[in-house]
Parts: sequence; structure tokens; C-alpha cells
Amino acid sequence: MTLRRRFFIFRPLAFSPSRIYNRRIARIICQDSGAKTRSRSKETGMDDARVKIIVGLGNPGRKYAHTRHNVGFMAIDEFAARRGAPAFKKKTPEFDRADYDFDGLTVTTLKPLRFMNLSGEAMAASNINWDSTLASTIIVYDDAALPIGRLRIRLSGSSGGHNGLRNIISTFGTEQIPRLRVGISRASGESLRDHVLTPFDKDERIELDIALRRAADALEMCVADGVRSAMNEFNKSAGQSKEAE
Repeated sequence: MTLRRRFFIFRPLAFSPSRIYNRRIARIICQDSGAKTRSRSKETGMDDARVKIIVGLGNPGRKYAHTRHNVGFMAIDEFAARRGAPAFKKKTPEFDRADYDFDGLTVTTLKPLRFMNLSGEAMAASNINWDSTLASTIIVYDDAALPIGRLRIRLSGSSGGHNGLRNIISTFGTEQIPRLRVGISRASGESLRDHVLTPFDKDERIELDIALRRAADALEMCVADGVRSAMNEFNKSAGQSKEAE
């Protein structure tokens, strides 16, 4: 019987104290970066939390019911109706409110009943703890800079000259409030004040009805999947990049 000799080659381990040190430093940097990203998301409300409160902006009273400035009211009426929501009930002189179940999640819809430029003060008069819920709230309102039928969803930003949103930002001291803008169009040179208080004509109403249905679709996605998901879907269809706003 022949015995075969086996030779083993020993190689030094492929690490050194300096390599271990560098790996630890890299790991710490990655962890710190992730923590900062999560912190920024928390501070700015930029996470994709599901919407729990929908606030539609408009002016109270029959005189303004069908005007362009009341598109926010119209949009949440469409949203509430398709969910079989109860009729809005006047809880206080400040707002109409309806609460209902959305696939296991309680959703609140609000219509501030002070005039448009006092929308934030009307919201503040509710018994809602806005400190903990503002990031999961979405404001729905008209935008004369967008064509009729166009939707634009943003997680935050300035008022863009809209008096209702301006008062909300001033009241709560932050621009980190999700919003859905519904286009109402505007002719060049036309007075904005006069324009927003006029009703839609017959042809415009056809486009508006389509826009209101899409707005309700967008609100449903905000509730079911979060605002960012709705941005990706509805801003994209309006020719926007997925994360543009």
C-alpha cells in the first residue's frame, strides 16, 4: 500500500488591524447617515404615512357653493360619497366634519366654515391634536395656475399665493403640510379675486367632474398607500417626474 503525502499550504489571514478599523469606521458612518436621514424625514413629515385627515378648502354658504374657490369642498364631497360616508354634520360654527371607516382606518374629513382666508384658524378651533396629526393630513384646494382637470400633489411647500393655505401655514407655523391642488385655470390678465368667485361654465364643468373623480382617486390612494405613492401616480400622469415635488 502506497502512502501519499499531503502538503498543506498555510496562507496568512487576509486581514489586518487597520482593515478592521476602517470597516468599523465605515459601519459607524453608514449608521449615522441612516439615522440622520430618518431624523430629517421625521422632522419634515416627508415619510409616507397614510393620510388620516382630509381638509377641503372653500367658502361657506350657497352663494359660493359652485364657485371655483370651492373646489376643495367639491373634491372631498366626491371622496366621501363614493365611500358611503355619512353626510357632513356641523359640529361647531367653525367647521363641518364627518368621520368614517376606510378599510379599518378612521378617516376624518373637514370643511372649515370661516371664510377662505381664515381656514387655519377654523382648523385650530377643532378638537383635533394637530401636533401629532398634521403630517398625516392633506389639504385640498383650488389652483388658478393649473389648467382645469390638472392635479398636483406635494408633501410640503409655500402657499403659492393661496390665501387659505397661507393662513393654515401661518396658524400652525410650518410649510410641512401635504396638499392636493386642483386646477381651475385662469385667463391671462383676469383678476384672480374675481376669477375664483365665478362658477364654471358648462364645458368647464365636464372637465371639472372628471378632475373631481381623479381627485377622489388620489385621496383614496393617499389614505391607502400614503402621499408619496399618490404623487408617483397622479403627478406622473400630469407630466411630472415621480419625485419632482
